[in-house]
Order: sequence, then C-alpha cells, then structure tokens
Amino acid sequence: ARDPTVQAWMALTGTEPQSLDDEIRRQVGYYFSQENLPSDTYLRKVMDESGYVPLREVASFKKMQALTTDLDRIELALRSSLEVELTEDGTKVRQAGATGPPKAIPAWEKERGMPCKYYCAGYCRYGRRCVRSHRDKEGAELER
Repeated sequence: ARDPTVQAWMALTGTEPQSLDDEIRRQVGYYFSQENLPSDTYLRKVMDESGYVPLREVASFKKMQALTTDLDRIELALRSSLEVELTEDGTKVRQAGATGPPKAIPAWEKERGMPCKYYCAGYCRYGRRCVRSHRDKEGAELER
C-alpha cells in the first residue's frame, strides 16, 4: 500500500512522487532563499544561533501542509537539496552554507527602485535622499 500523502499527490497532480520531492525542495529552498529570508521576520525569529529552524516548524507552513504533512518524506526530499541543509538527525534545516541567521534588510533598502509615492509634479519631499524611482509616464528616469 502507498503512503496516503503520495496517493493524494498523485490524485491531485497526476504525477509521480519524484515531482512531490521536487516541489518540497523548491518550496523549502524558497523559504531559505536570499529573495525571501532577509525579509521573513517570522522565519528569522524561530532560527537558532546557527541559522537552523526546526523541520516541524517548516512543515507547519500552509504551502508545505498542502504538499505533505509527512516529516519523514520532507526530510528525505531535503537530503538531496542544494539550497538547504539538514542537521545530522534531520530535525532542523537551514540555508546551505549558513553559519548563523541572516541580517535583516532595512526597510529603505527594500524600497530602492520602487516607484516613489511622494513624487508629484516634479517634486519629492525627500529630495535627493529618496531611494525610490522617479519616472515619467514613458518610464524615463527623472532628475532628483
């Protein structure tokens, strides 16, 4: 008899379990990616001083729950991941090569290049200090 998680996956997607392992690696890889991790305050909060997060915690996230609730299956899939690494006992996961938690990105750094909501009629209240983009309707960068 097959694992109920695998049966449910196959019923939903019509694909083999290898695809489930790929999806697990992709999703957990995203959680620990440079794109997500610096701005994910919750994930950084539950990290220990070495940058590890309990696998049970990662498995409790909604998108992971939609894939599988089987911790053994998640651990097995992550053993072959290039983006994350597990502890020897397989109970914690972190970004591959990490030595501790990442530094948070300041809010102003996240806004760099985004359209300026304070720019109007050629004026920005932050002047040259503004890190946001000042563009005209055609998309050309305007002077600050």
